[in-house]
Amino acid sequence: MDASLETLVIAASVFASAPSSPRCGPQGKASDQELIALAVAQAVSGLASDRQFLGTIGRLLPGCLPDLPGQSQYNRRLRRLTPQITRVQLGVAELVARGRVRLQLLSDRHGTPLGCDLRPAGENEREGVFQLACAHPGSLLFADAGHRGREHHESLHLVGVELIVPDKHRLGERPPAEVTKARTRLVIESVFATLKRQMRMEDHLTRTLPELAQRIAQRLLALTIGMFLTTLLGRPPCALAAYDGR
Repeated sequence: MDASLETLVIAASVFASAPSSPRCGPQGKASDQELIALAVAQAVSGLASDRQFLGTIGRLLPGCLPDLPGQSQYNRRLRRLTPQITRVQLGVAELVARGRVRLQLLSDRHGTPLGCDLRPAGENEREGVFQLACAHPGSLLFADAGHRGREHHESLHLVGVELIVPDKHRLGERPPAEVTKARTRLVIESVFATLKRQMRMEDHLTRTLPELAQRIAQRLLALTIGMFLTTLLGRPPCALAAYDGR
């Protein structure tokens, strides 16, 4: 096995073939699992434009996906498939996640995405973090200084999650224990960096919230399958190969 785009797409198709809940809308010539595999290929290619991607994928994967949908059908069906894409991503995450340390994107200590939530920009992020953390009792949750507070800490403790935040210290006098905490928190920053740079998350070209949710789910699935294949090659999960065909 190698870290090629073809391998990634085949893996996405296999993971997406598991039975799922019925959805509305016509099936189309391309199956749902093929659409999800296409979404993964688009995410790692860095091509945010659906039109540009559909015009390029035939060169990147000649003959692999013969029944390509049109742009409008591709976009419409992927929006309907957002719950299934998320389900597949979390299923793959269970194969990659290690340890019990869980980091409004939640990851394990190696950067495997384990949950995400969309919240208004001006809203306090604690409620979203609490809901994500509830799915992982018995975990350590490393968060930044914005999560200090006895009430927040006790609420998480009630659901079996221990919150670890930076202790206050003088500038330039950070003790070794705080350095370790900071390094752990940097894992989530590396995940965001991969999503923004390698998978062009900032150039999502969406106009509605459902479209944005689909783009996020699409990229998280591509990232998780990429991490899974990387571990099979004996490399650290975060050491992703370049799957964009360039």
